[in-house]
Amino acid sequence: MDQEDQPEVEFTEDQPEVEYREDEYAEDPSQVAYPEDQYAEEQPEVEYVPPAAAAPRSARPRRRFHPLLAIGVVVVVVVVVGLVVYLYLRATHSTPLPFEAYPHATLVAKQTVNSHSDAVTYTTTDSVQDVLNFYYGLYGQAQHPILPNGNLDESNAQDTGCVKVYTEDKPSEAPGHYFGRCIVEDPFGDLTRTLTIAINHQVNADKTTQTAIQIKRFWGGK
Repeated sequence: MDQEDQPEVEFTEDQPEVEYREDEYAEDPSQVAYPEDQYAEEQPEVEYVPPAAAAPRSARPRRRFHPLLAIGVVVVVVVVVGLVVYLYLRATHSTPLPFEAYPHATLVAKQTVNSHSDAVTYTTTDSVQDVLNFYYGLYGQAQHPILPNGNLDESNAQDTGCVKVYTEDKPSEAPGHYFGRCIVEDPFGDLTRTLTIAINHQVNADKTTQTAIQIKRFWGGK
């Protein structure tokens, strides 16, 4: 289509006039009410609520100390320990006391008398005094547990050890005029372990002399 054929547009005076408003072009932009500001003013104020603190974990209940329970445990332990010690001591007192033989002595006899008694005999060429001195070192010196006849003095039986006994009213150190005795007791309740040692000068058939050491042991009930 040629430009000449296009219809002409007529401008009429009936078009509405555009009204000029001074507030639309105010110098202070803050005074202009924008839609966003209007929307912000219409929003209700929201109160900030901090998040609730996490609930503390429930603590484990503490166990209460019970004095009676502690006392009961102590009593049980004491009873058990006492029973063990008692059974141990009773068991040891059901066996014979150990002894030490005189050095270089010769064993000449050994006898089991019964289930609670035995005996051994040694000989040596050393003197009675030498043997007695050896057992003094082991068991000490008794005061008066043995009577002059060699028997035990029951009135002072706990005074154990060794003693030298003269065979005559006038003491003499000559061989055959004295002997030695030792006694050791280890009691426990109704059980007593006893060790006795007799040291005697001995003259043989061929006129030779020696010292005989006889050791006897008793254990178990009296």
